[in-house]
Amino acid sequence: MSSINLNSSTVTNKNVVQWVYPISPDIPETQSWVRPSDWLSLPELSPSEQRFVGLMAIPDRTDNYVALTVSGSYIIDWGDGIIESMSSGVRAQHYYDYNSISNSTTSSRGYKQVVVSVIPQGGQIFTLLSLQERHNFLTGSSVVYDTGWLDMNISMPSASRLNLSTTSQTFFTKVLSNGMVERVNITSSNVTDASFMFREFYQLQSVTFNSSQPLNTFTFGFSDCFSLQSAPFINTTNCSGSFAFTNVFRNCRSLINVPIYNTSNVVNMTNMFNGCRALQTIPLLDTSRVTDFSSMFNGCNTLQTIPLLNTTSGTNFTSMFASCISLKEIPLLNTENGTNFTAMFNGASAIERIPPINLSRATIVSSMFQNCARLIEVPSLNTRLVTDFTQMFNGCSSLRIAPFVNTISATSLLATFQNCASLEKVPLYNTANVTAFSSTFSGCSRLKTVPDFDTRNCTNFSGMFGGCNSLVKAPNIDTRRGTNFSNMFNGCQSLLVAPEYNTASGSNFNSAFSNCFALYKAPSWDVSRGTDFGGMFNNCSSLKIVPTLNTVSGSSFLSMFRGAMFQTAPSLSLNSATNCSNMFFECANLITVPPYNTSNVLDASSMFRACTSLQTLPQLNTQRCSAFNSIFQDCVSLREVPMLIFSASSNNTLAFSGCNSLASGALASGSTRAISYANCRLSSGSLREIFTFLGTAAGSQIITITGNYGSASLSAGDRAIATGKGWTIAG
Repeated sequence: MSSINLNSSTVTNKNVVQWVYPISPDIPETQSWVRPSDWLSLPELSPSEQRFVGLMAIPDRTDNYVALTVSGSYIIDWGDGIIESMSSGVRAQHYYDYNSISNSTTSSRGYKQVVVSVIPQGGQIFTLLSLQERHNFLTGSSVVYDTGWLDMNISMPSASRLNLSTTSQTFFTKVLSNGMVERVNITSSNVTDASFMFREFYQLQSVTFNSSQPLNTFTFGFSDCFSLQSAPFINTTNCSGSFAFTNVFRNCRSLINVPIYNTSNVVNMTNMFNGCRALQTIPLLDTSRVTDFSSMFNGCNTLQTIPLLNTTSGTNFTSMFASCISLKEIPLLNTENGTNFTAMFNGASAIERIPPINLSRATIVSSMFQNCARLIEVPSLNTRLVTDFTQMFNGCSSLRIAPFVNTISATSLLATFQNCASLEKVPLYNTANVTAFSSTFSGCSRLKTVPDFDTRNCTNFSGMFGGCNSLVKAPNIDTRRGTNFSNMFNGCQSLLVAPEYNTASGSNFNSAFSNCFALYKAPSWDVSRGTDFGGMFNNCSSLKIVPTLNTVSGSSFLSMFRGAMFQTAPSLSLNSATNCSNMFFECANLITVPPYNTSNVLDASSMFRACTSLQTLPQLNTQRCSAFNSIFQDCVSLREVPMLIFSASSNNTLAFSGCNSLASGALASGSTRAISYANCRLSSGSLREIFTFLGTAAGSQIITITGNYGSASLSAGDRAIATGKGWTIAG
């Protein structure tokens, strides 16, 4: 170890070199970075020097480790009185003891400071500098820690690589963070590869970058520089590789000014400005060779205008303007070679009109205009090669007239116009090859009529018209191949008559007509292959007529007729039913229930709850049922219930609660779980009989008989029938 004088002249903030370039007068001014006055000064470096000097923060903690490597034998002054001579490529590392650093260096921000300096040994030339080195003490550690660098001057005219930041794209494999660096001044270098150079310099606000060679690649160059407002000019003439210019300014949240880089050879601008939330305008970059524009401006929340970019070579426009919520106009872009337009304008909620756009070679347009909430006009689109139109206009809530779209090759219209709340008119598209109409018009609340589309090949009609509140008549369509009719008309509040479709192949009818408040008659659909009838007519509050439905294959009848107005429950086959919970919940007019075969039912919770007109029930086979909670709750007119087998039940809560007219029967044979007969009209004899048929309580269980007139006359012996089986009687 040797001692050497590394003192040199110092530089103040007024000497910081920054690139100046013309900007548009309507671009907001940036706030010039001001070097804190209590930072230790750094020496000014000439372009011919070979030297690194950096200001480092030393917080009051025990992990003040630092390491670096230089190609070319070097001498390093750690700034705390320790100076070392190192061989080329050998890592220099150091630990700072906060208490040993002079108090005179304490910054108003709370940390102390040191100036680290690196110079070559005699005759040596620096060709590489790496600040991404772990101290031995932290080798193998998965902890990502900050180096503490604040400010740095670099002059290495022969250095072809400056590893200032991590090259890893995955957080958990990063080595170090340079999140405190506010300024980097590269006076000279020979760098051609600047990929990842300033990545995740979160506080970086001032950059000067000079190299004797044009850059070949700059991918992720300033990615995640959250505080950077003005990008420096860099010679990018040779950037031409497949990823040479991708992600350059990704997540530069404060970026406002960008110079006109030479991008004449750039072919890929993926994510170039993704997440630049403060960027309002961009310069007219040369994009003549760019083929991939995916997510180029994604998330540029304040971007208001786009110059007329040359997109002639573009093939991929995925999410190019996604979430540009302030962008009101789009220039006439040449997209003649474009194939992928997925989510191109997704979330660009201020755009009202789309200029003519060439989609003649497009194969993917899913979500292209999704959530363009103010979009009112779209030109005719030649999409003859497109097969998938999934969510293309989903959420275009101001669109009144659907544009003409060439759907000759279409196989999927899944959610194409979903939530187009203002949509009133739809053209007759060519849908001969479409197999999925799932949620195509779901949420189109002003749509009254729909053309008779060719649906001969469609198998999935789920949610096709869900939420079409104004739809008064269903179209005449071919449903012979349909297997999924779930939610098809869910929420069609104005639909008076259900269409008589061919549903012989259908298996899923879940919520098909749920919330059709005006529907008074159910269709005579062939549902013989149906397995799921859950909510099929849920909340159809005008439904009075239900024809015989062949539900022999059905397993789920959850809330199938909840809230219906018929007096007689429809004729159904429940032979395969396992779930009948809420099936007739709130059917206030229900009087008669046919003798259903419920031998396979496992869940009957709330099955007849709040059927306020129901007086009697037929015998039901409940030997396999495990849930009876609230099955007859609030059936205020129910007088008698035949014996039901409760031996398999694990939940009887409130089974007969609120059955104010219940006077006899209601025997829960074999019940071992808590059960309530609160506020019924049971005599002491009926209560005694109920006690007799109880099973042995499974642990601490309560049978509630509060509010029954017969409870007062029960003898101790009567009560002992239940308590002797381990029950506690409440009431």
